Amino acid sequence: VGTYSVSVKDASGCVKVQPVSVGSIAPMTQVQLSVTQPSCAQTTGQISIGQISGGQAPYTYSVDGITFTASTTFRVSAGTYTVTVKDAANCTISANATVNSIESKVVSVTDVTCAGEANGRIVLSTTGWGNQVEFSVNNGNTFQKDSVFTNLAKGTYQIILKSGAGCSANLGTVEVNEPEMMKVSMTVLTQSALTENDGTATIASLTGGTAPFTYKVDDGQFSSATTFLGLSVGTHTLVVQDSKGCQATASFQIEEAPAVNDLSKIEIPNGFTPNGDGINDLWVLKNLPSLYPNCKVAVYNRWGNLVFESEGYKKAWDGTYNGEALPVGTYYTIIELGGREPAIKKSVTIMR
Repeated sequence: VGTYSVSVKDASGCVKVQPVSVGSIAPMTQVQLSVTQPSCAQTTGQISIGQISGGQAPYTYSVDGITFTASTTFRVSAGTYTVTVKDAANCTISANATVNSIESKVVSVTDVTCAGEANGRIVLSTTGWGNQVEFSVNNGNTFQKDSVFTNLAKGTYQIILKSGAGCSANLGTVEVNEPEMMKVSMTVLTQSALTENDGTATIASLTGGTAPFTYKVDDGQFSSATTFLGLSVGTHTLVVQDSKGCQATASFQIEEAPAVNDLSKIEIPNGFTPNGDGINDLWVLKNLPSLYPNCKVAVYNRWGNLVFESEGYKKAWDGTYNGEALPVGTYYTIIELGGREPAIKKSVTIMR
């Protein structure tokens, strides 16, 4: 590139000098590309080549780097392409263009948090459908522009899409599930004295929900304890809460415990004479049936065999077993009072 002096000499030796300027071709520095993305009616897109800066015409074009053509438009499927421009001097310049795919899909499904609630969620998405696409999760009965569906209950949902261009797609069904419903029951361990609030109860069974669980009774605080103390006479409500915040309740009743009676009022003879003379023929436990109507009385022989048993002790023992008189000797008794007093263990002797 530059200005040169060209000399010409003829046969006579005459010389003529002529200045000549040699110019340059500017290199290609830019190529303008535009992309027409696919639509639901057309699954391919188009790459168009616009203005080229620099180089020397004519130009040829390629999207694979192998085959060059004079056409400035290419109809292609989804993907990223390297567009190459070649000028008359075989100089090249390249630029990238991306053609999106047209698709529709279920992005996510969120199950219901707690059994019986309606907080499930379905998220859909589309690419290449334009801005007039609508979505349905009830088999096309109703549509909405928002691709996110909330407040869904447990169930099967049929996904349908449609656009203003008349395109539609059926994405099939999705399931919104929910956890098993929690069920809890209680067992009362001890009743309560009316003024002492000393009843106790514990969890009997718990199904459903997601561990770990916490519990509270009435207006107490949630904790991991499954046995509850200090309960008053009356109806109480247990609340169990799982790790997702789901809750279940159960009501239970603390009854009034029998009053503590004075054991000194009970007379337990250490022997009797069942000989039929009408005197001391029965083992009479004075005041026991009236003070402790839920009592249990059991008598065993010296080998540990049960020879008499009674609930409430409404009829005094006559010293027989299965209608036969028992032999003279010492027998052993256990008297359960049915309240909160410990059982009474004594011996009784049959004499004749």
